[in-house]
Amino acid sequence: MRTISAKRFLRTAGCIIALLVCTSVWADGPQKLSLDLSMPISLSYLIEYRQFNAERLVLVYGSRPAHDQPGKDIQVYGKKKSAADWLLVDGPTAIWVTGLAGPGHRVPLMLRARLEEQGGTLGLRGYQLIKVGVKEEKRVVLHPGEYLYYDLPGSKSSSSHVELSASSVLIVHLDPFSGVILQAVTPGTTRMRIYTQWWQDAAAQFLAEYEIAVE
Repeated sequence: MRTISAKRFLRTAGCIIALLVCTSVWADGPQKLSLDLSMPISLSYLIEYRQFNAERLVLVYGSRPAHDQPGKDIQVYGKKKSAADWLLVDGPTAIWVTGLAGPGHRVPLMLRARLEEQGGTLGLRGYQLIKVGVKEEKRVVLHPGEYLYYDLPGSKSSSSHVELSASSVLIVHLDPFSGVILQAVTPGTTRMRIYTQWWQDAAAQFLAEYEIAVE
């Protein structure tokens, strides 16, 4: 999965702005799930550059450790404020999450969240848990209300297009240069087809197909 790391910050800053502008032009209709930055970012990047990322709705990748114990050599930010709070770990960094029921332990996930700072203490306010689609797994099972993210290939010279065969899932956020978020709506099966198109090509090329079953 592509994420923005701290080392790439300076040379990608301009590209990030360009991608956000392009998203509004290429996306199929208004975004139902708003984001201030469409491309997922690492937790360490989010915290290190918090002067730019605080209070922004972003996508953060990570998992919840067993018993909310981060393990050795992991730096933990924030404090546990209630029994419902849980720990998100991504590489050498962890942070306490509030406002959203925790997922199962050790399950890779993506979190739509906002970094907050109160009294000098950082915390992550979660809004949605999002499952991460794996390219090698061509069939995924969701329950109504759940979210699913897929990486999309994209660059300055190409973009992606997504087609759904049915309405059991809906596109709630689309950035044709980085990824798509789907929401399960009603029981049924939908096939998602992904196409990619280079600027000099007259037609898009088929890339992949996934079956999404809502039960």
